[in-house]
Amino acid sequence: MSSQLDADNMKKPSKATYKYVVLGVLLLFLFASPFLPVPESMELRGWSALAVVTLGIGLWFTHLLPPAVTAMLLIVLFPLFGVLTFEQSAESLGKEVIWLIIAMLMMGAAVERTGLDKRIAFTILTLTKGNIRLVLLALIFVGFVLTFFLPNAIGRVVVLLPIALGVVQSLAGTGGPNVGKASMFAITYTPIICSVALITGATGSVYAASLFETMLGFEWRYLYWMAVMLPSTLAILLILWLALLWLFPVKAGKHAQGEAYFKQEKEKLGPMSFQEKTLLILYVLLITLWTTQSVHQLSISFSAVLIVIALYIPGIQLMEWKEAVAKVDWSIPLLFSAGFSMAEAFEAGGVVQWSSSLASAHLNGLPAFTLAVSLLLVVAAIRIGFTNLTAMIASLMPVALTFAAGSNVNPVWLGMICLAACSTGFLFPSQSVGTMMTYALGYYTSQELLKVGAILTLSVIVITLLAAFLYWPLIGLPVH
Repeated sequence: MSSQLDADNMKKPSKATYKYVVLGVLLLFLFASPFLPVPESMELRGWSALAVVTLGIGLWFTHLLPPAVTAMLLIVLFPLFGVLTFEQSAESLGKEVIWLIIAMLMMGAAVERTGLDKRIAFTILTLTKGNIRLVLLALIFVGFVLTFFLPNAIGRVVVLLPIALGVVQSLAGTGGPNVGKASMFAITYTPIICSVALITGATGSVYAASLFETMLGFEWRYLYWMAVMLPSTLAILLILWLALLWLFPVKAGKHAQGEAYFKQEKEKLGPMSFQEKTLLILYVLLITLWTTQSVHQLSISFSAVLIVIALYIPGIQLMEWKEAVAKVDWSIPLLFSAGFSMAEAFEAGGVVQWSSSLASAHLNGLPAFTLAVSLLLVVAAIRIGFTNLTAMIASLMPVALTFAAGSNVNPVWLGMICLAACSTGFLFPSQSVGTMMTYALGYYTSQELLKVGAILTLSVIVITLLAAFLYWPLIGLPVH
């Protein structure tokens, strides 16, 4: 019997085999691209541009190479196949948005270095007085607040995880076994949901905002982005809290153990240090510069770089340069550089004009509602295969904005719908590194993850549609 099972298993191709088959097909397309017949309105190098981009998306999807290595490969392949010169392909590393990403990653590293994130968390949790239902809401709220300080969903999970484990240990005895499940779901999903709430909510949002400017000529302001995306985010966070209380009921009332634990942890932090106060002042100044951009005309990126320099000034110095270099994920700028190169390759290869003509021919007859629903469902389905949200946005947004520009609806409006759909990484552990971290602890099962994730995915789709058609036009983002 066992030998028969072994034989059957040998006949089944492994996942790795499928990945290499996909890679082979993409490479075949790439090497054949210079010889394919060129459609009307596309340049001779158009197929090569599409083939290189498709190969990049395939590699990001299958994880056969580290995302940053794939990014470097794309930057090299565009010149090799005559789509761009190497100078054109690599020059996106000098774009203003790359500086913003680096600055925000350094600010996030300073937050972790000073312990400001933990002080914020335990200050908020102390206000719950040990009420478990409010503790769950507080964990969600802490995750939301940290969005203003840490521009990385995984970074926010890393901060929240030890705090949530402390909550579980202090409350599980009196709150019941569901405390662990609900707490882990709260800290897993909140950072993902909040990724698109602010321009700086995730590096993917930063990149998307810049892509709107380079491809569509639309410049996002910090406050306007917040006005568009924040209400939907808050509504989804509320649904998350209610769904957790419904699916994993916890014992109501105050619990002295929890209240004592929060006070104890806050007292361990001691008085607010000079470094924490200084960093908080810098953040207040930075957000003030962002929200008053229309007055002083300083760009979001310039303001961020200006403030981040203060981290290293003698007398203020909050961290050593070597420490910052070690903490920053330098693969992220490479990913976004490749994303910008993809957008430029589409333009240079005539793919933008060709796809716009296709979109005009096939999409213009579709009602805006049908187009929006289709985009949400397709992007949510594609999101299942991506572990890295940054790679997902870097590979998909140039394609989505290219088609949006050729449709009969406002491409900025449609692009924001696409971005909202990119945040639907809720269904499987493999869709996020943060989810894999909490899933590995064993507090919840994959079936429970799928159940909560399905509710959130549906919520994102419905709330995004309501906001897009009823709310966004009221604040200056029309459908057409």
